[in-house]
Amino acid sequence: MATQTVMPSIEQRPFVTSDIDLFGLTHQGRVRKTNADHFLIGTFHRALRVRYSSIGDDIGPRETESRGLIALVADGVGNLGAAAEGSAKALATVAQHLLHASEICSTMAVAQEEFAIDQLKQSFAAAHKVLRDQAQA
Repeated sequence: MATQTVMPSIEQRPFVTSDIDLFGLTHQGRVRKTNADHFLIGTFHRALRVRYSSIGDDIGPRETESRGLIALVADGVGNLGAAAEGSAKALATVAQHLLHASEICSTMAVAQEEFAIDQLKQSFAAAHKVLRDQAQA
């Protein structure tokens, strides 16, 4: 007689970025005398900034729950003399690009994975161009 093992179903709940504890730490490494690394940890949200309203504070929530998580590291970008500035500029450029491509972390991006990946690639290409332009100036 065969026996059948019944596995209990595990209810999947939505991913919540507040379930993750994160921190950042950089180190100068073995090559440089100073630390030229930078990191950025952030979450994406949809937000409403009310400038003026006749209804006071009764509008309700002005920011959604997190719509995604991003963790970036720039490891001494650029030449040795300006590596720290290059790392900072690279992170700022990628962050700004992703901010303006805010749909990258929406439910739409799940259905359009190639589009989301393309947006990430564009953000890195934009950071590369900023650094290259800065080096030529």
